[in-house]
Amino acid sequence: MVVLLALTAVVACVGQGSSDEAGAAENPEDTGEAFLVNRIAFIDNNDDLSLVNPDGTEQRRVTGDARAGLLSQALKRGDSYSWPTWSADGTRVAFSRVSIGGSGPGLSVQVFDVASGQTSTVYTNEIPAPVADGTPHYLYWSPDSMRLSLLAPTQQGLSLAVKDMGNGGDAPMVANGAPLYFHWAADSRRLAIHSGDRVTLQELGLGSGEERVAVDSFNFRAPAISPDGALLAFGAIVGGIEGVYLTRIASAASEAPTLLAETQGLTAFAWSPDGSTLAVAEQAQRGVPVFSRLSLLAPDGSLSTTVVEGQVLAFFWSPVGDNIAWVGVNPQTRSMDLSVVPVDAGQVAGESRSLFQFSPTGEMFTLLSFFDQYAYSHSLWAPDGSALVVAGTEGPEPARRNGSGPHGGQVYVVDVSTSEARRIASGKLAVWSWN
Repeated sequence: MVVLLALTAVVACVGQGSSDEAGAAENPEDTGEAFLVNRIAFIDNNDDLSLVNPDGTEQRRVTGDARAGLLSQALKRGDSYSWPTWSADGTRVAFSRVSIGGSGPGLSVQVFDVASGQTSTVYTNEIPAPVADGTPHYLYWSPDSMRLSLLAPTQQGLSLAVKDMGNGGDAPMVANGAPLYFHWAADSRRLAIHSGDRVTLQELGLGSGEERVAVDSFNFRAPAISPDGALLAFGAIVGGIEGVYLTRIASAASEAPTLLAETQGLTAFAWSPDGSTLAVAEQAQRGVPVFSRLSLLAPDGSLSTTVVEGQVLAFFWSPVGDNIAWVGVNPQTRSMDLSVVPVDAGQVAGESRSLFQFSPTGEMFTLLSFFDQYAYSHSLWAPDGSALVVAGTEGPEPARRNGSGPHGGQVYVVDVSTSEARRIASGKLAVWSWN
């Protein structure tokens, strides 16, 4: 995801789009308390952003000229939009904008306020370049929805900036380097950052500072802070042993990390929502673009369970941790198989079931290829864990179009219980609200 130059089977982010005019208010009946959103944000095949209900009703365009309808593609206003990212409380959606003018492209980050229907610019690139092909920025809200972290190229290189949504100031840079991956702690005060071969903990706000956790950290992408904020998982070589390591955050700078599992090649991992289990995907051999095994590990090393063995591209915990959705690669049909396996108390609780075979759009393929980072910022799961949303073409890859048929990519909602796949819109990428 985020910054790598590998697996970039995506198209350039150029196309038709919208003006700065805000879409209509969503009227979420906000009374100052949390409200259920349960909406899907998607980028359509004209590069505009819309919101829609999971059943396809109440589609509302956020960008572009709603009056243009099917003629919007012909208007060629020179703007395109991509990578919508919901805040955790569901009140805002951040997304990237690419504007094509006489002096060249301009890249910026926009934020749409769901209650007011207003859109504002919160960041403008100093260098008009994306972080990767088809990816102008990487956007990721803090868990309290008060800060928006973003990756963008700067004069210092690839940089991580954090915008405080409570003030109108700039977004200060907190880290730079490439590749660069990171994870917010649940309290929104700390970031775990993997930049180059270093893993660090960055404290934000008063008393801010940085602690180095490990060097010689590679063959993994995103670090993982446990939900209670006590443990940090990362990949490293310690004492000549390569593997997944854990360290207690309270003593990370002074205490040697603990080896959880020896590995070889690329690994990716994610904590269960309750923090009792770490799911780990690992390669059997280096240099291949998929994982060969997905396992569940107890943080004390007392339990190890194999979930699946095969060509695993990505996996995603359900919101309550009772299921893991995983995407396998079918080399014969060049398609992806979306499956789900039940989990209980760190153990596989039933057979893995295939839900949907599809060929992903370019944007969807990017999300899957760097899932361990995107899982923090972009949810494919419904808030109640009943369904998943994907973008692509149902069935095998059509004529090697990488998920975009003659009429473009489609957005599907796949029911976990029945395996029914409902097409709700046409689009390149879709993500569910967190609540």
